[in-house]
Amino acid sequence: MLTILTNIDNNLFSFRPMPDITWQKGTLNKGTRNLVNGPKYVMSNFNKRLTIKNLNTADNGNYVCTISRAANSKIHQATLTVIETPVIKDLYPANQVRHIGNFTILTCMVTGTFSNARFSVNWYRNGVRLSQSSRITMRYRTHGGYRNYTLNVTKLNKDVDSGMYQCFAKNDGGEDMAYTAVNVQSKSAQIYINRLSSSELL
Repeated sequence: MLTILTNIDNNLFSFRPMPDITWQKGTLNKGTRNLVNGPKYVMSNFNKRLTIKNLNTADNGNYVCTISRAANSKIHQATLTVIETPVIKDLYPANQVRHIGNFTILTCMVTGTFSNARFSVNWYRNGVRLSQSSRITMRYRTHGGYRNYTLNVTKLNKDVDSGMYQCFAKNDGGEDMAYTAVNVQSKSAQIYINRLSSSELL
């Protein structure tokens, strides 16, 4: 819920006629729509106060307050930006086993407000933040309303790369975290048995 309060001197309301205060959403040069009292918008205190309930990103935009009294009017405007807290929808694959020298790719699926909100996604292994290197690459792709962040680790080392991997997503609205495990193991020795023919046994 958000409340917008006009900066109006209360002494104005001791006179008659009282000023007429209206609220609109939009821009004056491109068109606006009037806001009315209801489940979404609540205007109180002689319409000086506008409360917007159940905020979401659809409420982003410009809000116009018009104060009219007799032949005079004043217009005040404010821009509202709603920041959607990041949510990690999935981190996959889960708890995988890989062999030494192989590679692993982890994918972190994130929703939220990505622009103008200091958005970031960071990867950690056993609590230590990872950085790009010759073996580690990080990328992302946008798909509709979410992003897939990938962590690619090559030439896996059992002592270095085994452990708990964490994906942290953060913006000005909050943060979210998910984790998965990677277990790097030695390759099992392979035993080959050749079947001998009866003539070879003689």
